[in-house]
Amino acid sequence: TVLRMIPYWRYHYTSGGEATYKGKSVCFDAEGDGWINAVNGLEWEFEDDAVPVPGELPADADIVAPVTQKSEAKETVMAGLIKKLTRRVRIKTTAGDAIFAEEKEFKPTEDNIVVKVEKVYVPVWQVRGKRDIVEVNAFNGQELALPSDEGCEVF
Repeated sequence: TVLRMIPYWRYHYTSGGEATYKGKSVCFDAEGDGWINAVNGLEWEFEDDAVPVPGELPADADIVAPVTQKSEAKETVMAGLIKKLTRRVRIKTTAGDAIFAEEKEFKPTEDNIVVKVEKVYVPVWQVRGKRDIVEVNAFNGQELALPSDEGCEVF
């Protein structure tokens, strides 16, 4: 059994602003947070009551180095938020007896979004059996469905 400290990028974002076109207005107000595994780049969800907090790393733990850098994580989050907040709006206008319909896509700019990213280590117990390796989140006691690292070993 090995205690591994897996790095995660914890992010918090706020978005604001709006776009207007031919009298139609789209609001980009949003706020939220999330986690990205800094080793394999996968999004991760923690329950609100089971969120790791900053603290000292145990001296006997295997501390895993991040593969995904902070700037890469921030770019990934920003691209995902722009896609998530993009809205398609159908605008109908009339001129005499004619009705015109047009679709317009509204996207927030990076200036509309503020993203704060910090590195947090999550303790994971890695238990090796004869055939399999089981990983358990030591913070909340849940077995991990996916490997916390790249999922491969080099011999």
